[in-house]
Amino acid sequence: MKWIFAGGAVLFAGVVGITIFYWLRPLILIADLEDRGALVILDDGKVTAIGYDETVDELLELAQLELFKELEVLEIAGDPVRCDFSPLRNLLNLQGLTLRSNSFSDKDTQYLLGLKSLEYLSLRGTNISARSLNGICGIRLKVLQLGYTNLDETALVMIAECNSLQSLELPASAITPGSISELGRLSNLRRLVVTDAMKTGHVPTEIVEFSQSHPNISIDVW
Repeated sequence: MKWIFAGGAVLFAGVVGITIFYWLRPLILIADLEDRGALVILDDGKVTAIGYDETVDELLELAQLELFKELEVLEIAGDPVRCDFSPLRNLLNLQGLTLRSNSFSDKDTQYLLGLKSLEYLSLRGTNISARSLNGICGIRLKVLQLGYTNLDETALVMIAECNSLQSLELPASAITPGSISELGRLSNLRRLVVTDAMKTGHVPTEIVEFSQSHPNISIDVW
């Protein structure tokens, strides 16, 4: 009987230990994220936003973030950040995602296609190209930032299919007299930002003309 009791006690202790581990695991991860330079925001005890500082340059393990089922906002910025982006597809509650100046590229866009709650996406300074934009537009984004990329005028044909867009940021390399008219197809667009457009010291003529013909769209040129 003593042996049975001792065995039961060991089993009970093991179950309690596992339970405590899984309860503490998110707290341990939060502490680790903060130690690595991340900003973690909690709402009612739940992690809803995580932001990585631009100085983070180590390999990030996004798979760990699957613990935070309520995560709504994620920002990963670096110069560059090396990262496996595939776990993004499991963060189904994401509403805002910033992937700025890091190694995110065309092959990684597949991991975003199932994020039906996503409304804000920033891919500033990444290696994104026009060929992957068609899939991204299927997410029904409201805000899309593509500034400081190497996109060319072919990107606008794809972006013109993103009918839900209200705010769009593009590099000047994507704006040409022949391509800018595509933006007129975005019936919900209310703000357009063009980056790297002032290198010549003046606003390109095609942007001025587009602004005059679309007074309902606020245009900022950087």
